[in-house]
Amino acid sequence: MCMRPSLRTKSPERAESPERSHLRGCASTLVLALVLAVPLLGAAMASEAPADDGGGGTAFADLTIAVRDVYRDLNGHQIVLDVQNIGEAGADAVRVLLLVDGVTVYDETLGWLSAGNAVAYHVMTADLGYGDIHVRAEVDPAETVPESDETNNIDERIVVLGHPDLTIMLRPLPTDVQAGDLVLFEAAITNIGDSAARDVQVVFSLDGDDRTASFATWLLHPGETVTSWSEWTATEGEHALSVRVDPTDTVPETDETNNKHGYTFTVGVDGTRPDLALSALWIEPSHPRPGDLVRIRYQVRNVGDADAAGTDLLLGLDGETLVETQTGTIAPGDALTFSAYWKATAGWHSITAVVDPYDDVRETSEQNNFASLKVDVAAPDLAIDKMQVSGTDSGDTFTLHFEVRNLAPTEAPASSYRVLLDDAVVTETSFGPLYGGTGFSVAVDLPRSPGDHVVSIQVDPHDKLNEGDETNNHVRHEVALGHPELTIRAAVPDMSGVYYGDLVPLRIEIANTGTFPAHGFAWQALADFVPFHEETIKALESGNRLETTLWWQVAPGTGSLAFRVDAHDTVKEDDELNAVAYSVHIGTSDLLIETLEVSSTPEAGQPTSISGRVANTGTLGVRYVTVQLEIDGQVHKSWTLDLVPGMSTDLHADWTPGDDGTRMVRLIVDPSDRFIETNESDNERVREVEVREATPWACNAGGPFTDGMKETCREVVLDTTRPLRP
Repeated sequence: MCMRPSLRTKSPERAESPERSHLRGCASTLVLALVLAVPLLGAAMASEAPADDGGGGTAFADLTIAVRDVYRDLNGHQIVLDVQNIGEAGADAVRVLLLVDGVTVYDETLGWLSAGNAVAYHVMTADLGYGDIHVRAEVDPAETVPESDETNNIDERIVVLGHPDLTIMLRPLPTDVQAGDLVLFEAAITNIGDSAARDVQVVFSLDGDDRTASFATWLLHPGETVTSWSEWTATEGEHALSVRVDPTDTVPETDETNNKHGYTFTVGVDGTRPDLALSALWIEPSHPRPGDLVRIRYQVRNVGDADAAGTDLLLGLDGETLVETQTGTIAPGDALTFSAYWKATAGWHSITAVVDPYDDVRETSEQNNFASLKVDVAAPDLAIDKMQVSGTDSGDTFTLHFEVRNLAPTEAPASSYRVLLDDAVVTETSFGPLYGGTGFSVAVDLPRSPGDHVVSIQVDPHDKLNEGDETNNHVRHEVALGHPELTIRAAVPDMSGVYYGDLVPLRIEIANTGTFPAHGFAWQALADFVPFHEETIKALESGNRLETTLWWQVAPGTGSLAFRVDAHDTVKEDDELNAVAYSVHIGTSDLLIETLEVSSTPEAGQPTSISGRVANTGTLGVRYVTVQLEIDGQVHKSWTLDLVPGMSTDLHADWTPGDDGTRMVRLIVDPSDRFIETNESDNERVREVEVREATPWACNAGGPFTDGMKETCREVVLDTTRPLRP
């Protein structure tokens, strides 16, 4: 990442510096602006005149400009400008002007800039050198664009252009360089300054003679590092090596004292070299078990005839680096022993040790720098086997059977097994060490309850053992123990001859055909799906049934009788279809008074006859229906009848009116409305009867006779103006 010069803002007023005078000559070379963000252009762009803001007012553009960055690149400097339109109307023909130390380096007219949009311009200039520069950026300098704010069209500031600072460092040579070896001199060049450095050159010098070096870089940004190198065929003796970056001081730097590095070294006579060998690799204990803390020991010996400089030493486990360390210098014939620790896990493992893995030490032989060891960490293997259940059909419990086995040849330490029912722990039992290839049987009683359940068994449930196979430590088994299963049925008699209000026996049978008792449930009887009877049963065992008789009073118009068990769904069942229904087709009654007659014109004191007819024109018979004959609101006579559908009955009554005058005679059936009928409006008939005055009587015996006398008498018309004669 290239570091940018710092920007500080002020309003400078100073004469043009001699260092900047070259800008006047190079301004004409600056012609490129890179647009990083281009606003959308409409099919027909508005003019630069103010626009309607939509509310009846005038909307204006508002242009702003800012100097965002100044930095050195490969060919010079780049100045980054941000131009925005923060107004409410678009702006056309937007002119941008950029000056550096008073010299115009960019003057261009842009296209349309919509309201709310922004563009960024990368303006490339010639190299601006180092130190302070005055940068002034203007948008719409001639104020040709109407704006809501003209005060934010200029940004000017002093920009400090920093210096690079190059450093260089030689990589150390191997200590065992021999005459005739091809040696690679390497140097790392870093720019620790705050500005990029161009055309970075490097020169190596060996024993005072300059050597050709690889080219470093065209441009080195702050914080970046590159490598340069030079090759040499080694000659015997003492040598002085140095390297210099920017040897001609063409790069202005903050510090010129850190551009050089060097050292001396010795090249020996070919034939005397070290030879590092991995002479031993072993573990303690030699046959670990899972969980053991294993000590890995490995030895490096110098079997050559020259000192071996310190180098890297790697210890690997299963392809991954376990330990990386340094050997230190080892004299010929000497050996160093190293240790590392590892917590063993089950299975086969590969341990490797490598000395001088990157070939930093030039040795007599490179073939003995490696050692490896295969380790078998034997592990027990606890497993659950032969799981089954029994006693699921009846009783309060069922039994779970299984075996705990150690499938591996290695002894398993003490552990435990756990039994769960529906993920709830029922029991956890510990057991002692288990020899390889052995096992034991277990039987556990579990509570029996309705429904489908999951039985789980776990061995080593807390994962305390390291095993060869952990996948067989857990077994799950689904157990279907069933439910109660309630059924209901009824014996409904033939209803074709029943009467209104009859009590009809209904034989009810309720059975539990399931595998569990049913507790605390209700059954209902319904007429036309309206409950008329409910009864609670405390318990019904599996396979049992009960019978009962329900007396139902016949209700007119009933179309069906239904019976439902577990009416409130309190019992969990596999089959919840717990109702039966029967069609009964109960009709309705319709009582009426067909006729009411009073014979001739009754006379006071003389007996007369009243007759009428009552009928049942409905489809349901009635028993004990009352028919009343009322005279002037007083019951004169009543009858109690049974009327089958379609039946009519004639009624007769004698009446001797006491006085003359108008009498109201009323014949009514079911006066208390005890029976529900199709039509209640025809249950009575009323007659208004005129009773005439009584006619006097005379007899030859000389006086009126009583009814019991047998003498013959004749009717005499009395003259009330004369007294009677004997």
